[in-house]
Amino acid sequence: MTFRKRRQPTPDFKLPPPFQPITGERAALREDGVYPYCAMVQIAAEDTYRDYVVCRGFDTRLRKFVDYEAGNADKPGISVAKPFGKRAIGTYEVAQVYPAMLPIQGTEDYTPPSPVAVDWRVGQNPGTADNEGGGHPDALTDSIIKLVDHNGKYVQWLLLDAAGGGGGDTVHFEIDEYDEYSGMFYAVLTSIPADGVVPGLEPDGRIALVDVDGCLLDEPPEELIGRRGHAHWQRVLGDYDEYTLAWVVGGLCCPEVEPLAE
Repeated sequence: MTFRKRRQPTPDFKLPPPFQPITGERAALREDGVYPYCAMVQIAAEDTYRDYVVCRGFDTRLRKFVDYEAGNADKPGISVAKPFGKRAIGTYEVAQVYPAMLPIQGTEDYTPPSPVAVDWRVGQNPGTADNEGGGHPDALTDSIIKLVDHNGKYVQWLLLDAAGGGGGDTVHFEIDEYDEYSGMFYAVLTSIPADGVVPGLEPDGRIALVDVDGCLLDEPPEELIGRRGHAHWQRVLGDYDEYTLAWVVGGLCCPEVEPLAE
């Protein structure tokens, strides 16, 4: 007695993929890219967006290098979210390289193992705090909504970065200008972090100083020009109750004291 194999009208069930005689293996039914989904990306455009930065890199899902060129639709780049604590304009510099990954956090259709009251259903998206200041949420009750870039597309990748913009957070400076229009002091750097990365630089390579306490840059401008000190890269409360990153003066040398006449 011979048995006839049952026909498989539904290839999605119990039917193996086609056999490849050359390799001796069965062909994959789909290409999943390189797993896990972690990639190296490079900052490719000036950091002008608060929550994300435009990069270029190899998308492991597509197995394709996505390049960036302004105005070129064939080189769109990749919008990569900044870590929540680094979300401020000017945090990153062009050509810096970071690892990036694909975060996943539930959707409206699938509730992850967390309380239903937690308003955090963004799927494969880093999300953004639904508050005025950006950055981290202000409280556990704050919702996290989906992050969309300047092209109206959902951001999917997230930078893995543990040091403020990739560099150190302290520099030493010498004040060399006071801008009467903006009321800001500008300074040249006399020391930089060991890796050479300084976030928030002005186009001319100087930094703008912020006196949060109001007691370090409170002398007449002519008395402060030439004075030295150190500053820290910190988030400060600015206009409209929004936090932004800035170089905060941490200390200032005392002015030179003329010797008393004999």
